Amino acid sequence: MFSKNKNNFFSWLDKALKDRRRSFRYAPQDSVRVYVRVGGEAENRLASDISAGGCSFNHPDLRPGDRFIVHMISHTPEVPLDLMPMAEVLGRTSDGQCHCSFPDIMEKEEEILHRFVLAAQRYEFQQRRRLKIMGLRKKKI
Repeated sequence: MFSKNKNNFFSWLDKALKDRRRSFRYAPQDSVRVYVRVGGEAENRLASDISAGGCSFNHPDLRPGDRFIVHMISHTPEVPLDLMPMAEVLGRTSDGQCHCSFPDIMEKEEEILHRFVLAAQRYEFQQRRRLKIMGLRKKKI
């Protein structure tokens, strides 16, 4: 009986660790924009959501099940990102927003995305803090 509960616990833990929705997530703001280039296209598309499990962006031609290499680029030198994982479209909204997963992402690429998300959040926090301090200094003058 004790071992049965133990097995259930470990199966739950294994499932939780493999669930990619628990990845750090980042919704790009004005200070750190991330662009996505699909396959061999020349057009950059603004990413609306990024994590180690996948990303979202607007693309009118992609359909669920499509697989392609996505080139993710950050144009903010303080928070660099240049990565090319394989992506698969999971779903698409009526306005063309594609939700993709990275089914074959390697551990190294996943770590790069985690580090990028944390660095981008830190950079945005510093920018907001800097603006707040500048606003307080202007009020004193």
